[in-house]
Formats: sequence, C-alpha cells, structure tokens
Amino acid sequence: MWTNNSREETKLHLAETESYSTGKIKPLLKEELKYYIQTRRMSEGKNELVVEFNKEFKKDRICLTIYKLRPNEVVKLKRRREQNRKASEKFRVKKKTELQTLQLLCQKLQQRNDELMKEVADLEAERDAWYCRLLESLHNTDLIDNNKTVPI
Repeated sequence: MWTNNSREETKLHLAETESYSTGKIKPLLKEELKYYIQTRRMSEGKNELVVEFNKEFKKDRICLTIYKLRPNEVVKLKRRREQNRKASEKFRVKKKTELQTLQLLCQKLQQRNDELMKEVADLEAERDAWYCRLLESLHNTDLIDNNKTVPI
C-alpha cells in the first residue's frame, strides 16, 4: 500500500506509545484516520495523498503548519474562497435587507398602535361625556331621587 511499510508501522507504534504514555488518544487517532483516508482513496482508485510539511511556526499561541499544495488543490482552494466570499456578501446583504424591512414594519406598527391608543382615549372621553350628559339629563328631569342610583 505505502512505499515503506516499516516506516509507517514505526509511526503507528510511536503514536501508540505516545498515546499510552500521555493518556491521550489524539496521536493514535490521527494515525488511524490517516490510514483510513489512504485506504479509502486507494479503493476509489485515487493516488496516495501526500502532504509535505515544510515548517511550523507559532502565531498568537496557535501552531500553524505550512505545507505545499498541489496546483489542483490551489485552484480548488481559490474557488472555495471565492464562493465563500460571494456567499458571505450575499448573506450580509440579505440580513441587512431583512433588518431594514423589520425596522420599517416595527415603525409602522408603532404608528398604528399610537393611532389606536389615541382612538381609544378619544372614545373613552366621548363615553365619559355622554355619561355626564345622561346624568345631567336625568337629574334635570327629576327622575333621580336623591336616595336612588341609576344602574348603568
């Protein structure tokens, strides 16, 4: 499968030893995942995946590894980045439009609520005025006895 099986077995053994000594499964899991990916690629008739690590550096306490990409991988990466950039811009425009629409709707609903509250206040004032007029009318016609109340 690989060009140098003993080298790969050594890597697997080192990962196993490191996992056992540190009590973490990550090194062994990484090697196992690598073997799984390689096996799947080979069964699909693809070439072996080769990743060349050139150097490591730390930036803001995050270890980043730089490796050489193949030309077709560079094209795919650029295409994905461009698609992501366009999708992000489209999403931002859509969200901005939705926000503006919702703000406009909120403003209209607040205006409508203010109009309705004013109408309620006007109707309550009109009701109170009619009630007062009714009481005056009843009082003036002497239908109201001082000891009786008018049911409303």
